[in-house]
Amino acid sequence: MAKSPRLKARARAVYWFSRWIKIRDCLATTGTLTEGICITSGRRIRFSQGDCGHFVPGRADAVLFDENNAHFQSSSDNRFKQGKWIEYEKALLFMYGAEEVQRLKELYYNGFKYSEEEYRDIAKKYRLAFKEICNG
Repeated sequence: MAKSPRLKARARAVYWFSRWIKIRDCLATTGTLTEGICITSGRRIRFSQGDCGHFVPGRADAVLFDENNAHFQSSSDNRFKQGKWIEYEKALLFMYGAEEVQRLKELYYNGFKYSEEEYRDIAKKYRLAFKEICNG
């Protein structure tokens, strides 16, 4: 079965958001575009070996594109170690404080959904931001 235009737009938005989060955190943690520090293990890893890991799990729209909920994380921690959520929470408490961590947790229960046009806008925003960082 073919994907609907809305789901295709969503996939593009996820793609560009994820790439932007990874490059944002690589620059912030190592000053390079090619390596970053994993938020949960503290290991220095190549851009290609990292994911855009989300603290609040799931693919719900309310949490998916929240920049404070997404960080550079090793693919191993993100995919095979349940996101190492205890270590992730400790890192976020240090970075943002308890109030923000609680706000992120509460987003999990929000039933918000983006429209196809909103997904396209998200994809455009993060594609441009990613290219600006890489070319700037």
